[in-house]
Amino acid sequence: METSCGCTTAGYTKTVAPGEKGIISVKADTTGYGGRLFNRRIIVHTNDPNHKSVQLNISGQVNKFVQITPEFVRLTGIAGQPVKVSIDIIPEKNILLNSFQ
Repeated sequence: METSCGCTTAGYTKTVAPGEKGIISVKADTTGYGGRLFNRRIIVHTNDPNHKSVQLNISGQVNKFVQITPEFVRLTGIAGQPVKVSIDIIPEKNILLNSFQ
C-alpha cells in the first residue's frame, strides 16, 4: 500500500480470502489545512491478476476551528530587551467535527 504523503497512513486486513471482504482504514494529519481543501491518494496493491492495484482518493474541506489574528508574527528587538506581541485566538462558531472510522 502506498500513500501520496507521509501525513497519511493506512492499515488494512492483511489476508483476504477469495470472495471475502477486507477493511482499509486511513488516517490523515490535516494540521495546517484549516479552511482549505485536503486531497490524498492511496494505492492498494493486490495479488488479483485482474486488479493489480486500486487507487483510492480521499478529499474534503478541512474545518477551521479558530481564527488567529494576526496570521503571522515577526518578533524583532534588541538583545536582552523584552519583546511582546498580542495574538487573538477566537473560536469559530457552528463547527461540526467529524470522526470517520
